[in-house]
Amino acid sequence: MSDLVVPASADGLVAELGPDNLPHRGRPDSEEQAALAAGFGAALKALRYELGWSRRCLAGYSGVSLWHIRDLEAGRRRPRVATVKYLSLALDPGDPVTVAERLLALAGESVRPDTRRSIRQRRQAYTRPLRVARAMETESWRLFDPLIDDPWRPTFYADLERAKRLQTDAELIRAMTPPPPPGLFTGSDGPSPSNWRDDG
Repeated sequence: MSDLVVPASADGLVAELGPDNLPHRGRPDSEEQAALAAGFGAALKALRYELGWSRRCLAGYSGVSLWHIRDLEAGRRRPRVATVKYLSLALDPGDPVTVAERLLALAGESVRPDTRRSIRQRRQAYTRPLRVARAMETESWRLFDPLIDDPWRPTFYADLERAKRLQTDAELIRAMTPPPPPGLFTGSDGPSPSNWRDDG
């Protein structure tokens, strides 16, 4: 069987071909699962354990879903480049490029190339905590505004406490969601550092 040529589109994205030069679709076979779990999955789990994070915590910081992280650690899913970048940014905001390179090297030929759809999904997932923070701030002001006009309403203290709590939680979410460092995401594969807070 002759080698297939990997076609590249105008934006540099390539067709998805696996190690056997066949389209990269579906779940990895048992041999590939074992290799992914022992290499990429074990390293991802070790990095998560070093921080004392659960999968849910890593999902919250990275924007990658809890089930996706579980499948990556178990080797049941092939990682995409953009997914690894977002995970690396969450695991080590100080040096995400080194972490991403290490994880991609461990995944080897199982790494799936990015598609326009996967890039868009990662970008939307990464900015989700910021959209939640914005919604909490809006709700806080919605509760607080009527209190100024009617300080004698029966629910004044309960609404005031809820508005304060929402505002505090929104500030925490914003503080815990670092901007991507310059150079980690280039072109269309992630939010740019200049507009990361307003992408929504």
